[in-house]
Amino acid sequence: MAQTSAECDALQNAAAQSGAALRVNHNFVHHPSHAKAKRIIAANAIGPVRHIEVRYNLPLRQLGAGQLGHWMFDSPRNLLLEQAVHPLSQIDDLIGPTRELNVLPAPAQDIGGGRSIRRTWLVSLVCERGTAQLYLSLGEAYPTWGATIFGDDGVMQVDYSRTRVSYETSGRYCDFFDDYRNGSAM
Repeated sequence: MAQTSAECDALQNAAAQSGAALRVNHNFVHHPSHAKAKRIIAANAIGPVRHIEVRYNLPLRQLGAGQLGHWMFDSPRNLLLEQAVHPLSQIDDLIGPTRELNVLPAPAQDIGGGRSIRRTWLVSLVCERGTAQLYLSLGEAYPTWGATIFGDDGVMQVDYSRTRVSYETSGRYCDFFDDYRNGSAM
């Protein structure tokens, strides 16, 4: 929405004073796999969600093309504002707003011309209804974007890149039969 809380407040105040509608569109909360995961969670198929692990390991066209004049390469903050909002909005949509946040950046990498950028981060979050971890790595050769969602009674795998969702649950049988049932259901 904006780069600071003060800028967000200013936008909200301006909208309220003018009567304009103000909405933020995080398009990936409408991804078909995300919508399916939300339906599975709403049906309580894996029980209450307690933890989410998200991997956002994707190419970055501008970096690959050497378009280093793009504003997102001016600072690590800009790169995060441009890219991290997507997986973070999905985490927020599934387990609520972030209450605590810890970030561990990987070492900076040389991108030529005497410049370097940080393009990989590990993020740990405590959210309103659970915890989450985000592995965010940009400019990668092999794309993989997905989530593992842990509930009290099962686990769900969401593959956003390939539009797939699967889940396993505990059942009324002993572990051996539940493992067989979950495996044969895939």
